[in-house]
Amino acid sequence: MNMCAFTYEVSFVESDIKWPSRWDAYLKIEGSKVHWFSILNSLMVITFLAGIVLMIFLMIVRRDLAQYEELDKEAQAQMNKELSGWKLVVGDVFRAPSNPSLLCAMVGDGVQILGMAIVTILFAVLGFMSPRSRGTLIIGMLLLYMILGIAAGYVATRLWRTILCGDHKGWVSVSWIVACFFPGIAFLILTTLNFLLWGSHSTGARFPHPLHPLL
Repeated sequence: MNMCAFTYEVSFVESDIKWPSRWDAYLKIEGSKVHWFSILNSLMVITFLAGIVLMIFLMIVRRDLAQYEELDKEAQAQMNKELSGWKLVVGDVFRAPSNPSLLCAMVGDGVQILGMAIVTILFAVLGFMSPRSRGTLIIGMLLLYMILGIAAGYVATRLWRTILCGDHKGWVSVSWIVACFFPGIAFLILTTLNFLLWGSHSTGARFPHPLHPLL
């Protein structure tokens, strides 16, 4: 068996592209134009059609509810045997949930995450968050998430008062649940993944400091 030796050489050429401009070649799109008129026209048509459907649906629902209010209990019980769909649960929508604190926490965290996403996208469109600045996107998202915690707490406690018909009892515990629900789930998931990476001897693990990925 004959052995063949291969050699190679590498030449490093210093680039004159600066660090903030390294993404320009990928972010710059030439030849593409946004057809704003077509987009606006489509949105107007969709909005008009959706408005018509909504008006028809509201008229049907109001007519059905007016008919049900005029019926007495015996007629209502007899009619329930023949009804189906959402009409059977028309009165259950006002019933309090079995776990209102968890519902309030999920709604508050949803408002917080949604607000963070909207503001982040808005700042990215305006150019405040760009790949040119290292770490700006992640830091901005974390700061917005912490700031919008105020909105999450307000929405959760407001919903809690609505469910309890204006009673303030228990709003402190709801605020704590909102503050710990989503971050606690994220902490458990990231910590579990970190231990799995550490067990597989991966370089991505941060043991013995599992809080490092979160920080």
